[in-house]
Amino acid sequence: YMVGFRTIGGAAEENELTSIAVWYPSNRARRSEYFTTVGPWRIRADKNVPPANGLFPVILFSHDMTRHSLANHDLCSALAEAGFVVIAPTHYGDNHTGAGALFTAALYYHRPRQLRDALAAISSIPELKAVMNLQRVGVLGAGTGAGTALQLAGVDIAPQAYRGYCETPDADAAYCGKWAASRLARLEEDAAELRSRHGAEVFKPLLPNMKAVGLLTPGGLFLMNRHDLVRVPLPCAPGFAQTDVLFSPPADSEAMLRLFPAPLHNSVNTLTLKGVDHYSLGAPCPEQLLQTLPGLCGATEAGARAKAARDRDNYFISFFRAGLGVPLPPQKQE
Repeated sequence: YMVGFRTIGGAAEENELTSIAVWYPSNRARRSEYFTTVGPWRIRADKNVPPANGLFPVILFSHDMTRHSLANHDLCSALAEAGFVVIAPTHYGDNHTGAGALFTAALYYHRPRQLRDALAAISSIPELKAVMNLQRVGVLGAGTGAGTALQLAGVDIAPQAYRGYCETPDADAAYCGKWAASRLARLEEDAAELRSRHGAEVFKPLLPNMKAVGLLTPGGLFLMNRHDLVRVPLPCAPGFAQTDVLFSPPADSEAMLRLFPAPLHNSVNTLTLKGVDHYSLGAPCPEQLLQTLPGLCGATEAGARAKAARDRDNYFISFFRAGLGVPLPPQKQE
């Protein structure tokens, strides 16, 4: 398929606005070179073109901490090209322009609901709703978005797991800096307050018709309830960056068990991309960002990065095709 693309503003919790990006199979005739420019980003897609004929599974994408809806646009385009509708909101309170809710209980409350809001917003567009198979929905989370994906699959948070975490050998630096620690120290208390107001299940708002969970460079999974992880009934596919210094990938089967306790550990398919760092599995930075924030752009050599991106794309395309069903084949185009 050619890839169509559009963005809309959508209502998030507390009537805040967040942008939502959506990629979808398009009815345009195939051609090798095409792109859309959105700000500094060059995206492989045609903007605002009609969707293709057919009914396509839906994938919700949750970005990493302090990122945005376009941070993994290359992966989203690849999934749409393969026959999926991909919806990615910019999470309010945790994005590139403001991270005021990062490492707070409020963020664990809002993030999964923002994904559900984004799905509802795109489903309200008749042209897109007509090609969305809302009976077959997957969620793909990058970095801390992995926890958001698991919350929608019924996994609660476990704030008490932060006690003593930074003294363990598996501790990720992202959670142990002074600023992060000052916020996470209140996580138990604030989570308990939200449960008292909204109910015990407040942090796991199940997503109807969710069939599969993809996790790209997952982070913060130590704060997910291990009892719930064991009971996740959905197929799960984590992809790791071997040289990830932000969220350490599992070194062996024992480390994998700490992330994904049995029996979930025994059922997951995993991918470890060798010689690739955390940020090199995001979309390549535009020149403007490369000059101002090079640390967020990845340091992997261009050829190795391109190969890793192809392997990443093929892995998640194969996984979601198995978990959500193979999309209908292309129809004859006008």
